[in-house]
Amino acid sequence: MTDKSSMPELYYGAYEFDVCGKYIYHDAKNPIYVFIVDTSIEAFKNKLFDQALYVISNSLDSIPNPENTQICILTVDMYVNCYTVSEDMSKGLKMHQVSDIGDPFLPLPIETLMMNLVNDREKIDFMIEKLSEVHYNEEIKYKLSTLNLSSALTIAYEMLEPSGGRVLAFYSKIENCGPGINKLNENHKSYNTDAEKEMFKPNLDYYNTLAKKMFEKRITVDMF
Repeated sequence: MTDKSSMPELYYGAYEFDVCGKYIYHDAKNPIYVFIVDTSIEAFKNKLFDQALYVISNSLDSIPNPENTQICILTVDMYVNCYTVSEDMSKGLKMHQVSDIGDPFLPLPIETLMMNLVNDREKIDFMIEKLSEVHYNEEIKYKLSTLNLSSALTIAYEMLEPSGGRVLAFYSKIENCGPGINKLNENHKSYNTDAEKEMFKPNLDYYNTLAKKMFEKRITVDMF
């Protein structure tokens, strides 16, 4: 009988296996992580924003090969926000907003947005701390109730396309704006008929296309 403690699939939502060289079809690349955090009003009401930053902060010391690891943190509501920290951290956190909802793009070169987990660790901790301050300084009643997750995932794809990597997205609800918005196919006449299953089919191919592109570029996505 197998000891259940040796079966990670019983304990973790995601797990990895060490494999031999015959399973590797491409040259190994340095690990890159892109974190996407929802900043819509719902994410503050249910404390997802706080929990996401807490999880990110507490997971950094557990990431293997930290000296070669790059990370980036994006936030998203209606718009996608990228952040940079200068060498002089007294200048604070600088936010770069991508306001083009229909055609998202990288506002800065990839290397400007990425931070090394060892060399830039002080900047990373500073950014996580300031993200909380920045978004809580804005009164919650003025926060947007819209979520444009598909644009954030598209920007993450553009960042990771050259080398592959991993995206971790924390969001509070199904997106309701942006290129990947999926409109409800509700039709009361279809209930309890063979046509009812058609209501559960997506009415656009955005995510299917993006997923195929990410697979080809060795990009994995975890969504929470």
